[in-house]
Amino acid sequence: KDGTPITGATSSSYSIASVSESDAGQYDVVVTAGVCVSSLTSTAATLTVNTLPAITSQPSSATVCPGQGATFSVVATGTSLTYQWRKKGAAISGATSSTYTISSVTASHAGNYTVVVSGACTPAVTSAVATLSVPVPLSIGSQPRALTLCAGSKAMFTVAVSGTSPAYQWRKNGTAIAGATSATYTINSVVAADAGNYDVVVTNTCGSVTSVAVALVVPAPASITSDPTDQTVCEGQFASFSVAGAGAGVTYQWRRNGKALADGRGVTGARKATMTLLAGAGMDGDIDVVLRGTCGASATSEAARLTVNTKPKITVEPVAKTVCQGA
Repeated sequence: KDGTPITGATSSSYSIASVSESDAGQYDVVVTAGVCVSSLTSTAATLTVNTLPAITSQPSSATVCPGQGATFSVVATGTSLTYQWRKKGAAISGATSSTYTISSVTASHAGNYTVVVSGACTPAVTSAVATLSVPVPLSIGSQPRALTLCAGSKAMFTVAVSGTSPAYQWRKNGTAIAGATSATYTINSVVAADAGNYDVVVTNTCGSVTSVAVALVVPAPASITSDPTDQTVCEGQFASFSVAGAGAGVTYQWRRNGKALADGRGVTGARKATMTLLAGAGMDGDIDVVLRGTCGASATSEAARLTVNTKPKITVEPVAKTVCQGA
């Protein structure tokens, strides 16, 4: 072989029971002990050993978003290799190289891919399965809703999303809320500091979508910033009392000595921030006002003292008299 004697190869035929790659080479035979010549050497015969197909690097699974490209590759050894890619066991027309590329993936491309590698020698080999996953893009089907809630109430914001493996992050005024990572965000007992605009960012492999921002309104409770002041008037004059209040949806109810006043009989503005009444004799007393807000909580002002000065009256008229001088 290749000019080197082969031990034991001394007959007119030379056989190799099981060829390997190392057996490839040039073979000839030297014939000796002839009558007319001392030796003869045959022409060289070439032994070519075709190798079996073998896969040395398998194709890898991939997750690819719609519109992106996907590529599967295989690395194989062997003589005169040919390739045939298959999807779900069915041959893909034209997919006959070591690499198979989809230039723009759609949902229909999702599935299991293999490649059959054939060569000059049999049998052919089939690669491991490589899975192409195509996530469904995200879409918001139902937006969260704005809420107006009193302090202590339970607030729930919910979003409905379609798409593959959505991940959620709720935000308040554009800032992420720690731990708020599900489709619903709940505040068990609302306080004034919770008021603001809420939205949710939903993310998956293919990108993200953001819900509309909705407001959580927590109405302020009724409160008094300036109390009514004492008034002293004469009988028959008008006395006016005012209060400065704050809060959402505030209403007023003026009272005299703890009893609610109503418009009429000399009273105006009994349910307004300023109340006026016509002072009469004996109407001295304490005037206050109760404020109530949207959420039901109330605030009562300090009492202002109403003092009514009584007009002088003649109760006994003088009587005409006739008397003598010096009487």
